[in-house]
Amino acid sequence: MISPRAAYGVAIVRMLTGVIFVAEGASKIFGEFVRGGFAKSVREVAAEAWPMWASFLRSVVLPNARPFGWFFALAELALGIGLLLGLLTRVASVCGVILMTLLLLGQTRVPGGSWETWDGTSMAAPHVAGIAGLVLSQNPLFTTAQMKNAVMHGVDKPATLHTMFIAPVNTQKTGAFTRTSGRVNALAALTASTANATPVTDGNVDHAASWSTNKKSGSVAWPSDVNDVFKRKLSSGHTYRFTLVVPSGKDYDLWVWKPGTKEIWQFDSTNRLQKFSVHGNGRDEVVQFTAKKTGTYYVQVSAWLFKAGSYALKFERVS
Repeated sequence: MISPRAAYGVAIVRMLTGVIFVAEGASKIFGEFVRGGFAKSVREVAAEAWPMWASFLRSVVLPNARPFGWFFALAELALGIGLLLGLLTRVASVCGVILMTLLLLGQTRVPGGSWETWDGTSMAAPHVAGIAGLVLSQNPLFTTAQMKNAVMHGVDKPATLHTMFIAPVNTQKTGAFTRTSGRVNALAALTASTANATPVTDGNVDHAASWSTNKKSGSVAWPSDVNDVFKRKLSSGHTYRFTLVVPSGKDYDLWVWKPGTKEIWQFDSTNRLQKFSVHGNGRDEVVQFTAKKTGTYYVQVSAWLFKAGSYALKFERVS
């Protein structure tokens, strides 16, 4: 039987996956996907997909591209809603696996002698991991921190990394979107500095600002200053309420992390998340809970995509 702690973690993963599916489905419905974009993608995939799958795409899907496009868009949206609300989650999960399998059939074959350009975390992580292994192979006495610093200091910085292209509205956002604003460079990492490459910031647990008053104000900005983290000692058995006052038109989230948390977003087996509130659309976010342990809790204010501005954070001991 699954423990309450594990069930809570699974629920968080389910909801976050639901958010991704809802966002993807909505972008398809309101963007170019159902207005010719799906047909264009199918033609491109069919040119390099596995033979039997390519034949099916050309003979069945392409002649009916419009209904198929709407089906996939609505299916993603429905899957996301199901996962978010906990409705028919087993059915939604199976459908999600089927949907991902269909996508993989058209994206996992690269004809001999040719190259493909893919992006995303799944593409970046193997490259960074490989460079980390290379650095350690040449410098076996490096600590993990020294290896990380060398990889980060060794990046090169093409100007194009300062521009993000946003679908489905075809707009651009300029700024710093990663910690280094750089692209990993294997050769440079071998001889790069091992000095600390992570600037001191109040956006994480290790440099969280102390908070002892009933009200605090601050500001966040995506992408340059996404998070503010405050620390406050709470006593076991008491009920506390944190309220994030969100200005109209802004979208900020409120997260509270338990004592012993090492960094924000610590979604691991230790289950350091206490509670969160992520309504969006200018709504105030409220987190209320009874502390089960006396210790230092961490209160995180996080700006959502493209949002920036001030906020007020309120504290109240309810009982």
